[in-house]
Amino acid sequence: RIVKATPSMVVKPWAKPGSECEFKVPLKRKVPIGWPQPALDENAWKVDVVIEGKSYTIQDVRQAKRAPVVLEDGRTLELSLARHGSNILMTLEEASILASKQDSVLNLSLAIPRIGVSVISEEGPAASELLFLAVDGVVVQYSLNSSTDTENLRVAVADLQLDCQLNSRIEGVNDGNDRPGNPKQFATRRRQAVLLCKKEGEDEVDFVSLQWQREAASSQDMLFSMLSVALPKIDIVFDDEWFNPLLNVMLSIGGDAAQDLGFSYSKIIKDAGKPLAQGYTPPALPSVLQVEGFQLSAVDLTVSASLPFESFDFLPKYARKILQVLCISRHFSLNHAHIRLPSKEIPASRGSAVDFGIGLAHEYTFSLIMNVAAVLGKSSLLNLPAAPIKLGGAAVALVTDRLSGATGEVATKLSALAMDSRYMQRRQERKEQRQINHAGEGVVEASKSLADGVKGVFDIVRKPIEGARDGGCGGFARGIGEGVAGTVVKPIVGVGSAISDLGSGIAATAAAGPRLRLRHGDQHTRTRMPRLMFGELGEVRFYSTAEAALLQEYGAEFTHAVSEVVPLVNESLRSIILMLFREKAILVEVRAHNDLALHSEAEKKKKSGEKTLLQQRFGHAFTPIPKMHERAREFKFTNLNGAQLDYKDHHKFALIIDDKHGHKHELFIYDQIVSEEALLALCEGLQTAAKDPRHRANWRPLRRELNDAKLASALDTAYSTSNETTNSDTLIVIEVQRRSHEKDWSVPFLPSDWDLSWRWVDMRGKRHPRLDADRSQKDIVEWSRPPCDMDTRRFKATSDWEVSVQDSTDNEGWTYAPTWGTTQWHKEVSASDCLRRRVWQKHYTRRPDTSSSKLT
Repeated sequence: RIVKATPSMVVKPWAKPGSECEFKVPLKRKVPIGWPQPALDENAWKVDVVIEGKSYTIQDVRQAKRAPVVLEDGRTLELSLARHGSNILMTLEEASILASKQDSVLNLSLAIPRIGVSVISEEGPAASELLFLAVDGVVVQYSLNSSTDTENLRVAVADLQLDCQLNSRIEGVNDGNDRPGNPKQFATRRRQAVLLCKKEGEDEVDFVSLQWQREAASSQDMLFSMLSVALPKIDIVFDDEWFNPLLNVMLSIGGDAAQDLGFSYSKIIKDAGKPLAQGYTPPALPSVLQVEGFQLSAVDLTVSASLPFESFDFLPKYARKILQVLCISRHFSLNHAHIRLPSKEIPASRGSAVDFGIGLAHEYTFSLIMNVAAVLGKSSLLNLPAAPIKLGGAAVALVTDRLSGATGEVATKLSALAMDSRYMQRRQERKEQRQINHAGEGVVEASKSLADGVKGVFDIVRKPIEGARDGGCGGFARGIGEGVAGTVVKPIVGVGSAISDLGSGIAATAAAGPRLRLRHGDQHTRTRMPRLMFGELGEVRFYSTAEAALLQEYGAEFTHAVSEVVPLVNESLRSIILMLFREKAILVEVRAHNDLALHSEAEKKKKSGEKTLLQQRFGHAFTPIPKMHERAREFKFTNLNGAQLDYKDHHKFALIIDDKHGHKHELFIYDQIVSEEALLALCEGLQTAAKDPRHRANWRPLRRELNDAKLASALDTAYSTSNETTNSDTLIVIEVQRRSHEKDWSVPFLPSDWDLSWRWVDMRGKRHPRLDADRSQKDIVEWSRPPCDMDTRRFKATSDWEVSVQDSTDNEGWTYAPTWGTTQWHKEVSASDCLRRRVWQKHYTRRPDTSSSKLT
């Protein structure tokens, strides 16, 4: 159309001669132009526009744009293309009219640090956590430019990991029972906990990155001028142990609708006897997808799978039987099968979304065929052809393992004849730390054993000198005896140990086959340990690392139906937790599961008879549970007579539990660990159990107090920064001010400021959750420093409030912007800036467990 312009305009398809293809455009009237079946060449959307006899070529009429047109009389017009509904409108206007229109650009940005999703399975006697999905660093950026009528979208996920939280799964660290060459490996086939994650070495690459640019179209077609997808190298573990329960969870969520694939009986009765065409409405045509440039990064997957052949119900029964014979098993498995697809740059294509997917699959057909051989080579379908090789390897492994074991036992017994306690202790430590996974490691360990034997030859000289230096003449005489024994025994022990190490290496190499196990270098660990479920029905509550460690160490059967968990002692590597049930209470000691050295040290203490932490702190309370090695003590409420709480000193309380035999069980607790309100609720719950005829406790008041404490701890974590190595925390508060009409800065005063009017806010611009709840808003905004504090029972302030001054701020720490929601905060104030903000910080340290020197 032509608006307020008098020149003539003719539009015709590009390079189409003849007047039958020309469309003359009168003043202030719209003339429709279209293509019923456009071609897909580069000139498909070109048109020629003739204005006052001068021709102008538009390369693509679907793209919004503006172009100046200068006439012979000197006038300047504007030719514009813009989308109006489902059409593209070409308009010729005077330059003055178009200049009054302002372009607009919409930018939206969303950043989410972490999203966590737990999938709870209700199979079995109690609910349990089945899967946990952790999505880190989600960034969504969207922009809309009205001048070019284009949309740009970028979606990036920094990291994604899917963990199986079943207790039968293991972390990605090889233990002694799972390494090759260990006879227990044939009975130990535990599967990896991490199901989906990036490969090691891909930390700097986003898990997925999607970018597309969409332009205006004159119909319902979807026009993408650019579309790109980038993926890292990914490890995948797939098996029926977690997949079948997941299907059941999905069916339980969907209910009957999830299985409703047919027609209802009422619909059949309603339509019976009517013509099929009566009331029929044809489905809408699918939208056309046109992609002018598509880039897909290389795909590199490592897949491990184990599925029963019953899952392959789409195959004929005879085919499943043949596969079972080839696998010599009822399961089909893949052991780290590599699937590699090259990167692709797809040329321009047009069609439905289904056609686009089929075309993309055709692009990868050859690559998929090339991967079939690699996948089959890692599958259990080769078990039957490889059976003779496996039997031979197993025989070699069995013989060499037996030989190395016998030689090792002889060497261990002979080492006692050396009469050198330090030598025997050093051998024992090496034996506990040694892991031989293949023949090369066996050679290395054998060389160390031989070196120890050669070193023992010189004991005849070294031991008498050491004995004379430490014990005089008596020590010299004793050293001669030790030196003679060491010179004779240690070389023999060294040779025996070397033979044992070589045999273990050969056995490990011979036994290594296509069994589904962790590869060397696979150190994937869970994002977090499985959560503890509460009550008979498996109630979900705030996640706690201490509760997860309790479940991991004692298992779901021991912790089943626990009502509450109360921490009593917190140390760096161990803690003591009070587990409360309806009819009993249990004291347990929980160790840090991420410290393997601590576990071996605990085993040594157990063998030496040294007291556990639970014995040291509460050895006089409750009754030891058999076969728990003094790490769990129990008190049943049928034996409960009463309970009371006494205040001692230095924030220490004594929970005194009386039994029916006249004995008192004292539990000393500090309020830095458990609040006084929670201790009172704990005492109240015990008193209800003593009064109840069935001896059942009511823990509801205690549950409210513990949940409030967890929420406060979560707030401290969300609005503070923590340094685990120095045990320090930093509380962060944002101060906000608004500029008034007099150009003065004051507390935000507009109705639209909402929580900013509190002056002291968090990162989101909301009222800071640590503000003093006893003060009014009028009082709070008058403070020159943040009226905030962390929980003084758990944190101790080590500094006063201070302003964070950076290179990106002015000398007083302020940054300026027109609105709060912008991402462009700068240190130089401008005329358009209406807000300013600065960061206040206060440093804390976590209060230590001061009960270590006060308790018997």
